[in-house]
Amino acid sequence: MRRPATIAIGWALLTACSASLPPDPVERALYNDTLTVVRSQDRSEWTVDRVALAEVTPGVAWSVCQVAPERRAGLLSWLDRQIADEERRLGGPAELAWQKAGKDLDAVEELLELQRVKLAIAEVRDDDCPFWLEADREFRGMQGDAERVVLFLESRGQVALNLRGHGGLRFSGGGAGRILVGYGFSDRFTMATGFEIGGFGRFDESGDVTGVLGGAFPLLFRFADASELVDLELAAVTFLGGANGSPPGVRAAIAFGFLTPRVGGAFSPAAMFWVGYEFHPRRGADDPFHVIALGTRIGVDIDP
Repeated sequence: MRRPATIAIGWALLTACSASLPPDPVERALYNDTLTVVRSQDRSEWTVDRVALAEVTPGVAWSVCQVAPERRAGLLSWLDRQIADEERRLGGPAELAWQKAGKDLDAVEELLELQRVKLAIAEVRDDDCPFWLEADREFRGMQGDAERVVLFLESRGQVALNLRGHGGLRFSGGGAGRILVGYGFSDRFTMATGFEIGGFGRFDESGDVTGVLGGAFPLLFRFADASELVDLELAAVTFLGGANGSPPGVRAAIAFGFLTPRVGGAFSPAAMFWVGYEFHPRRGADDPFHVIALGTRIGVDIDP
């Protein structure tokens, strides 16, 4: 019951600075944390509230227990207002709105999500919290990157179409490992840079595509809506074998995917689908060529 990919891309970009978030930074951090955990459970089909709440409560408690009761109450009041606004927009509570929409569950997705976030927060009682999880007046969340230096460790795979100006068109594949260091400027925006190295296809002197070692220096702009991600990337790319690797080429790419809740408060696994374009200029006797590629990125977002 998730948005179609094309809608998710546009929605995440357009709402990167959305006003539909709690204005208080501590309440906003708790909301984003809880939404991340709720969406993770929702992907495996949230059906029975009682069962689903039992699954999400341990993860939600990590955040709830670090927020003072009065700030939790403030967030629950904000959620009540958001739920009431959504019900007015839809013309009734979730079941009635679902029936009006021809029993299309996607039509009431956001309303159900708000209700589940509220249920998950309210499920954690004060006496559930261990003594070592104390309230933090400056709580900025467990799940997001806001005000954190983060490390992205990823593997990147691709299939590609290589095009050369003088009549060359070949398919190729490749893969790489990459390490990026970033900073979360807000709970919606992170910027990162680093390097990658791996094997990729390039035209050789006979016009065939052969695999050679390549490298890149990407600059990544990440837009997050809790666990849902859109990455925009620019990178300098080159080859470490064959003709001289200078001047470098350029890559532009877009990726979309999701994060799962942090494991042990530090590691957040991520999976993304990406599409991109590369241009490689003339290097020595090699003709310039273009690469249109798509693939996946699998990795972890680490809060060191």
